[in-house]
Amino acid sequence: MRQHLYEPSLAITQITNESEKLLSFLEHQSEKAFDPRGYITAMAAMINVKFAFGTKYDITHPAIKQLKELIDEQFYKDKEFMTCVYIFDHISLARFFLFGTIKKLTIFINKRFQALGRIFKEQEEQINSAEPSSGLAQVLIKSLKKNDFKNASHENSFLTKEHVLNLMHDLYAAGLLGIASSLLWCIGFLASYPEFQDKMQKDIDNVVGQERIPSIEDSPRLPSVHAFIMEVLRVANIGSNGLPRCATKDTTLCGYRVPKGTVVMVDLDVFHHNPKYWKIPEEFNPNRFIDSQGHLKTNQGNWFPFSAGRRSCAGESLAKVELFLFLSAILHHFTIVPEDTEYPFCLKGSCTLGNFPLPFKVRAIKRF
Repeated sequence: MRQHLYEPSLAITQITNESEKLLSFLEHQSEKAFDPRGYITAMAAMINVKFAFGTKYDITHPAIKQLKELIDEQFYKDKEFMTCVYIFDHISLARFFLFGTIKKLTIFINKRFQALGRIFKEQEEQINSAEPSSGLAQVLIKSLKKNDFKNASHENSFLTKEHVLNLMHDLYAAGLLGIASSLLWCIGFLASYPEFQDKMQKDIDNVVGQERIPSIEDSPRLPSVHAFIMEVLRVANIGSNGLPRCATKDTTLCGYRVPKGTVVMVDLDVFHHNPKYWKIPEEFNPNRFIDSQGHLKTNQGNWFPFSAGRRSCAGESLAKVELFLFLSAILHHFTIVPEDTEYPFCLKGSCTLGNFPLPFKVRAIKRF
C-alpha cells in the first residue's frame, strides 16, 4: 500500500498538473479577497481520486461525488454530529444514550458503502491482470481475488471485501481531508507571518529564478519551505488525537494496566505543544527546524503529525511531496496577504476528529 501511494512519476506528474491549475485559479481572483477552501478541497479530492481509484476517475463520477458530499457533511458542516461520533471512541457507553447520532451515523455508513460498492463493482469488472493497476483500489481487489474471493468473507481471512471497501474510503477521505486542511493552514499562516513568506520567496528566487515553477529536484535546496511546512503541521496539529487503536492483548503502559480490547488514543498535543520539548511552543517559528548551518533538522524526536510506528500514515511521503510542490508554486508566483491588511489576521481552527481551519479570506498578489 505504501509503495503504491508513492510512485514518483505518477505522483509528481499529477501534482504538477494540479499546481498549474491552482496558479491559474489564484490569478483569476484578480487580487480580490476569496475563501480558498472550496477550490483547495476540490483539488485535493481530484488528486486522491486518481490515486485511490485510478486515472479514469474524477470528482464528477456519481459515486465519488456522493462520497465527497458525505465527507463534507460529516466533517465540515455538521460539527455537533462529528463531536458526538468522536465521543464514542472515548466513552463506549455513550452509544446507548445518543440514539439520534447512532441512527444518523448508521445512515451515513450505509450511504458510504453503497457508493463504494458501486466503485468496487466497476473496478472489479475492469480488472485485467495483464495490465498494471492504475489505482490502489484495483491493487487491493486483485489481492482479494488472489486470496480466493469465494472464501474472502471468512472471519479469519486477512483481506475481505469489507476490509477493501474501508481501505478505499480511508485512503480517499484521509488524503482529501489531510492535504486540504494542511494546505489551507499553510495559506493562512502565510497571511499571518509575512516575514517567513518573504524569506521563502527569496530562497525560491535564488534557487529557481522566475522562468519556471519549483520542481521536486529543487526540494533539497529549499529547507526554509520544508521548515515552514513542518512548523505548520506542528502548530496546527491537524490529527490532534490520531486515530483510535485497540490493544490486542493485556499489557502495561507506564505502570498502568491496559486490558485486551481497550481503546487507546494518543494525545499529540503532548508532543507538539509541550514546553518540555519545544522552546515557546505556542510561538510560530519555522526557524526551530533549521540548524546553525542553514540545513533542515529532520531528526526532531517529538514531531509526529503523521503518527509513528507500523500504523503511521501510509500517505506520509505523498503528502510531503504534495505540500512542498503546492506551497512552493504559490510562493513563486504570489504573495498571500490578509483580506484587510489594516486589521490583524485571525486564524482559528475547529477541532473534532481533526483540527480543521475555520473559513477565512485572503488575497493573492502577483509577484511578477
